Amino acid sequence: MTRGSRINPLVVSHPIQALVHISNLMSSGQYHRLAGIVPTETIEHIEQKCSSLSDARRQQLAVAMDEIVAALPENVSLIFDKHGKKFCSIVLRFWFLSTPGGPDDPESRIFKVAPREDGGPQRKIVSAVFEFHREVSRGASPDWTVTTVWHWHWHWKEAE
Repeated sequence: MTRGSRINPLVVSHPIQALVHISNLMSSGQYHRLAGIVPTETIEHIEQKCSSLSDARRQQLAVAMDEIVAALPENVSLIFDKHGKKFCSIVLRFWFLSTPGGPDDPESRIFKVAPREDGGPQRKIVSAVFEFHREVSRGASPDWTVTTVWHWHWHWKEAE
């Protein structure tokens, strides 16, 4: 980072907002509303993965802001094409609180969840991985696209 440059606040806040927004659309089966945020191929993949879940399990895909425990980058790539364009790709893993049930997420074993004070069912931490992509050439749109979505809850069907 050069002296005097600053981080665009949209880059910092956008991933968490994207996780919440996309997960909520997936949980309600509103895949058509992902257009413009997620490429068509990714929407088709999401719909195929979600269609294998029961309605109750699909609804558990929803993530609220206050359920997010951590977000860490797994990979950051800069790509330069032969036409002089530059692209940035960021793969982020999010950890968030979830309802009990389903298989344990091995990526979440680094976290411990304290017992609930209200005596409710013990929640657990699971993860989701999103890949964000955008062109970073001078004059390019500042909008990020979510090119990959992977959600731990999709494993529930495979574990049954």
